[in-house]
Amino acid sequence: LTWGVELEFVFAFHESQLELSPVVLLDGVSHPSTPQKNLPYKFRRDTNGFRNEIPSVALPNRVYNSWGVYNEHRLSNKKTIPYQWQVHNILDKVLDEKCPTINHHIEMAHSIDEKEEIMYNEWLIIRDHSVCGVGSQNIPTWLPRVQSTRNWDSYGLELASPIFGTDSNQGFNEIAQILEATKGTSHGLTGAFITNQCGLHVHIQAPTDLQVLKELAVLTIVYESEIAKLHPHCRRPEHLNARYNIESNRLRFLHKDEERRARHTYGDLDVSNAALERQPDDFLDTIREQINNCSDAKELALLMNWPNHGLGHELGNRSRQVNFTTAARPKTAPYTIEFRQARGTLNATDVRKWVEFCIGLIRVAQFYVDNPGRFPMKSFKGFLVDRNEESVAERFYILDLMRDMGMSEEDKSYWRTRMARF
Repeated sequence: LTWGVELEFVFAFHESQLELSPVVLLDGVSHPSTPQKNLPYKFRRDTNGFRNEIPSVALPNRVYNSWGVYNEHRLSNKKTIPYQWQVHNILDKVLDEKCPTINHHIEMAHSIDEKEEIMYNEWLIIRDHSVCGVGSQNIPTWLPRVQSTRNWDSYGLELASPIFGTDSNQGFNEIAQILEATKGTSHGLTGAFITNQCGLHVHIQAPTDLQVLKELAVLTIVYESEIAKLHPHCRRPEHLNARYNIESNRLRFLHKDEERRARHTYGDLDVSNAALERQPDDFLDTIREQINNCSDAKELALLMNWPNHGLGHELGNRSRQVNFTTAARPKTAPYTIEFRQARGTLNATDVRKWVEFCIGLIRVAQFYVDNPGRFPMKSFKGFLVDRNEESVAERFYILDLMRDMGMSEEDKSYWRTRMARF
């Protein structure tokens, strides 16, 4: 299988690392730009500030929370603009120095339709639209080695990996080097940290067998809440932080009557295990039937990433726990399943464990297609089995999946520890 990751983080830097392009007038005179550090919240938020003249690609989809770039000689009536590529350039230089053997370049953010597999042949430094800075006064809280609240700024970035294969450790080795460089050193002038806005998105090569893809969809629905327990509360469908970003794949099956075109989030709806258990006895069979009735990956994506209204959501809303729309894109785009559940991390071991778990989900879906009687759940109501003459109700149990993945005891112990922590 092939795979790749998107590493989201907040990148912090001392102002001495900023290189701000001057404004050169028609007479050839160059006028330097300067950072504007105290932008009022109203200016950063409202259309009277950045949002009326700066293209949306240059702004996060949250309130901009970094310095501006000021030049009184700018020809437009906007003398202050947000960062363009200046922060990307700082990280690019860091990686040039710390990871000279790893190819990387700065890339603009692309729409889904513009993404092509050929893009992912080296690491990409990309602006992340769902992550923004924390404000200079808050940086010491997130990065304790920074003492100054006047000379440091922060900005949301993403590192998208090349396409790696499961037949070597190259991907994990590069991730370890990239993260070590990005984190910075105790006396360095750059660093990185993770906020609840940051995610670790893992793309795994999607099954070419539609039946395996459907089985993965069933797994996603059945074990959504249990897989969510492997991660902090902020990454779970019921958490406020999950709204608009990582909502449930169960929505279409539990709440199809709630669809409203003017509704932008469905995160307030109950998608818990208890909500499944309240459904009719044959509800799991109903879900399987709806999934099996899908004739191709596009129909499956519309079901799993419901609803599909809104610009850019023609294949479904990708902002779900698991994104199936990436398996329904044009053939020139990477053919993947995107697992979005994990919180961002700068720990290479955590990245590796989650990648391997996602790979395991693809493989266990194939296992259940080949061995249909082995699927652990038969009904959300639970059925009774005889154990020492006592009736024990069926359970949602993530370790059942880990067992069928063939997961090692060491890895099971890692995940047990995480579940206990969260």
